[in-house]
Amino acid sequence: MPSWIGNLLNISTLALRKNSFSGVIPRSLQNMSKLETLMLESNMLSGETPSWLFEMESLKNMYIGGNNMIWKNSVKINPKCMLSQMSLRSCKIEGDIPG
Repeated sequence: MPSWIGNLLNISTLALRKNSFSGVIPRSLQNMSKLETLMLESNMLSGETPSWLFEMESLKNMYIGGNNMIWKNSVKINPKCMLSQMSLRSCKIEGDIPG
């Protein structure tokens, strides 16, 4: 997934399902201060589910299931977003999902 995607500052919905993206979710997405809906389902993304996603205050809907990412409960999350929907289907979840 290209890191320049975070330069799309006025995007409120980023829908990139089923695109065969691999690697990790680029940290540059944090630059997207108006992003409300993130749809990255059914790609080939890997690594740990980024805890910084929960620091994106505008984020309301997050769909990142169907990838090869792992949720590890070793990182403490203090969410700044108010998610109304979240999909982690087919993710390898270890431990509890924080309240």
